[in-house]
Amino acid sequence: MSLKSKVREAAQILKENQVPLWLFADDSLFTLERNYLARFGLS
Repeated sequence: MSLKSKVREAAQILKENQVPLWLFADDSLFTLERNYLARFGLS
């Protein structure tokens, strides 16, 4: 299965379950930010 079809399948599942995509985007950005701060001892 290609990456594109995996992404499309995941998007379809999310749409069917009415999961707002911004939840994922926000959470992953927050996690990245926290990891970045933790790495440099700023948390």
